[in-house]
Amino acid sequence: MTDERQNVAETVRDIMQDHGDPMVLHEELHARPDCLMLVARPTGVTIEDHTRDARDAAEWLKPFRRRGTDTLTSLDALILWAGRFCTVREGDDGPEDISPTGVVFADTGDGKFAPVMTCIANWHKAGAADPDGKDDTAMRGDHRAVYRFPVSEEWQRWSKIAEGALSKDEMGEFIEDNAKDILDPTPALLGIGDPTEEWEQGMVDVSQKVDGRFASYRQLLEMSRKFAATEATKFKLHSNRDTGEHLIEAESEHRDEDGAPIRVPNLFMIAIPVFDRGPLYRIAVRLRYRLRGGLSFSISMYAPDVVARHAFDEAVETVRTDTQLPIIMGRP
Repeated sequence: MTDERQNVAETVRDIMQDHGDPMVLHEELHARPDCLMLVARPTGVTIEDHTRDARDAAEWLKPFRRRGTDTLTSLDALILWAGRFCTVREGDDGPEDISPTGVVFADTGDGKFAPVMTCIANWHKAGAADPDGKDDTAMRGDHRAVYRFPVSEEWQRWSKIAEGALSKDEMGEFIEDNAKDILDPTPALLGIGDPTEEWEQGMVDVSQKVDGRFASYRQLLEMSRKFAATEATKFKLHSNRDTGEHLIEAESEHRDEDGAPIRVPNLFMIAIPVFDRGPLYRIAVRLRYRLRGGLSFSISMYAPDVVARHAFDEAVETVRTDTQLPIIMGRP
């Protein structure tokens, strides 16, 4: 005979297991985001972890902390970002201090000149970790701003023109199209006066190294329009009476259409920014010409890598001064 009372008890138990209310074992998540949120379900007396779901729901209203990466378009924006998120303020008129977790990484790029700066508001604090492995200085490093230096259009044009030879007409067109970048030489650069500024002395040093002469814009334009050349070759025979050896030496002169020797200036000066909307830099430009297979020119900036690095170093120093943050050369 079946015990009906036992059947009723089992039935109630089964109903409660399937339809009973779940019980939250911990619900202090809003007060303490680092707590777990555990839910006990009646069926099988199982415990389920809903911590991630609860945190996502709580952060839907308000994030627990700052994180994310902002992409900036100017150096001033990077400085403004650092001042907003890496400066500790006490009250409206209280003292200000630099956050111990703010830092800037600066890198010129791998292989090619593609500089980038990364400002991190929550980088690891200074100091070594505890010997037992606990590290109170560790931070997530995921609240960042990135600024990739945009190389100016002028720098790109003058860099690209150095990649190949130019005909007389192509050289003239390029000079005319970029006339705003070309500077006339000062008396010191023409050798009729002493340098009065540091940059003039630098240009004089360049001309001495390459045995160069600076040209003005008008000279470049006139040369490109009227340049015509022929090659006159002379040979000299040198004999060594002691050994009986003979040496044949060829001397070539480039002459203009009237037959007079051609004196071609092999330097001129430009002023262009390295970075978009950046300061102008005076740069010496080398001018070469060849007569092999017809007259051709080549134009190239003198030591462009030195100028580019100098521009980057100046930007780094500007950020260091304006933000007062430590600068680390490299990538985070």
